Amino acid sequence: MSSEDLSKIRESNIDFDKVDFLYDYGNIKPEDKKLTSEVLKLVEEGQRNNHNWTKIKRDIESKFEIDPIPVMKIEDSVWFNFCKDEKLGQSLQGYKTTKDKDGNDIRVPIIGFTADLEDLNKFITNVITKINNMKKV
Repeated sequence: MSSEDLSKIRESNIDFDKVDFLYDYGNIKPEDKKLTSEVLKLVEEGQRNNHNWTKIKRDIESKFEIDPIPVMKIEDSVWFNFCKDEKLGQSLQGYKTTKDKDGNDIRVPIIGFTADLEDLNKFITNVITKINNMKKV
């Protein structure tokens, strides 16, 4: 649809939030092609692993967050509370999807951490001290 056509339509009483415009499949962007390739790859992988269509559909919905899955909060974790004062570099590496205590899907962060050997030695010493102090309580 040309911009001139859109201008004419905009002058009408149409509620554009409720309009589904036609998609021009002959003029897709590189991002669209990448998305389509990813979906096809998931379908092929599912077929190779003899997954049924329900599992393949669920994998696609999960990967592209069709229904967003809640993410476990790092700040609420034992790891974070135990290590927050340590000199450790942390970086989010990705997520694994698992079930929470109620059987619902949850995305669990995969965290990589780094430190130089001196800081790692201090970290381990602090861990041992904290454990020993916990035993005394």
